[in-house]
Amino acid sequence: MGLLEKFALKAAVSMVRAGAKKNGSEASQFERLSKSATSTSFAKDEVAIRTLLENTTGGVRNKRQVTYPKYDFEVTLLEAKTLLSDNRTKNPYTAEVRFFIALPNAETLLTERYDSIGETINGAVAGAVKKFAAILNDMFELIDGADDDLIENYFDGRQHIYRYATESMIGCVGAPALQEINGFFGQIEDELPAYLGA
Repeated sequence: MGLLEKFALKAAVSMVRAGAKKNGSEASQFERLSKSATSTSFAKDEVAIRTLLENTTGGVRNKRQVTYPKYDFEVTLLEAKTLLSDNRTKNPYTAEVRFFIALPNAETLLTERYDSIGETINGAVAGAVKKFAAILNDMFELIDGADDDLIENYFDGRQHIYRYATESMIGCVGAPALQEINGFFGQIEDELPAYLGA
C-alpha cells in the first residue's frame, strides 16, 4: 500500500473516531471498511490477475505477469490499489490498477492505468481490470486483422502493402441520432495510395 493511500485511510479512521459519539453505526462501518482495505494487498493482486485471465484469451500466468504467446505480449501487474471514498454510497471503493506492457521489438514499456468503483474492494479492482482487458482484446483483434482489407502502392522502387480495418459506416458525433455516411471510404480509397508512406 502506498504512503498516500495509508495516509488517506488513517485520516479517514481518525475522522470517524472523532465523530463516533454522534453516529456510532456509521462510524464503525467506515472503520471496518478502512481496516479491510489495508489488509488485502495480496488479495487485490490475485483478483486483478484472475480477472485479466478470465477476460482475455490465450494468457499464460507467471505470478504477477501474464504472457500472450500468440502476440508476443507480456503484461505485468505493477499495482492494484484501492481507496475508501465514501461509505454512504452504494459503491464506496475506488480502485486503480497499473500494468506494464512489453511489446515485441519495442524499446520502452507501455504503462496502462485504469480505475473503477465498486461495492467491494474486489469488485472495484475487477471493474478496473475489465476496462484494461477490453483494450487488450481490441489490440489483439487489430493484430489478427480478421476484417481487414489491403491497399497497395509503389514507391522507393518497391511495392508496399497496407492493412486497414474495413468499416462501412462513419458516425456523426453530436448528431441528434447517429447518422450513417455510407460509401465514404469508397470516395477516398483511390486517393490513399498517393499519400501512404509519403
